[in-house]
Amino acid sequence: MRPYFLLVPACLLLACNEKIGNDANVQNSSQVLEETNIDTLTNYWPCEYDTIKSDISIRIDNDYFQLNTYVYSLNDSSIHRFNEAYQKKVYQDIYHNYESSIYLTGSQDTLLMQILKKEIFKDIFPPEFYQQAVIKSVEYKAVRSNQLFFHVELIVPDTDWIKSAEMSIFFRTSKKGRLSVISS
Repeated sequence: MRPYFLLVPACLLLACNEKIGNDANVQNSSQVLEETNIDTLTNYWPCEYDTIKSDISIRIDNDYFQLNTYVYSLNDSSIHRFNEAYQKKVYQDIYHNYESSIYLTGSQDTLLMQILKKEIFKDIFPPEFYQQAVIKSVEYKAVRSNQLFFHVELIVPDTDWIKSAEMSIFFRTSKKGRLSVISS
């Protein structure tokens, strides 16, 4: 009876070792299959919760106003950029679009609430740049003739491709809220 007690655990050990060895072979063959079939490596950018904020007090006529600009990520994974410079693999970056909010407030009321999207630059910049670009910064420059003037930078992330434009926003009169790109 004693030899049977030793025989059962020995059989179990052999069966377990054989199963582990088969799993290792399956994993090795799948790794080789993945390496030979990879043609696109996708890089998903993480969500960004930072907001770039600028608060400036400006004087218009004899009154002081608060100008607030915010640049923030939409976390929408809407931009896909392919880099096919390498021969064996294609690298795909998926990243987020940005937009800017501009507020001009006085002591009693809000003169302007405007959301700045990159779509206003569609006709200004080349299509290959525009499709991949995001708004990086919006910087206040001046106020003149019921217009606020800004310097806007658009970039393509992970590259040195930067373009800028000068734009204005009407904050009074019947043209209130109208955006116009002056130069690029």
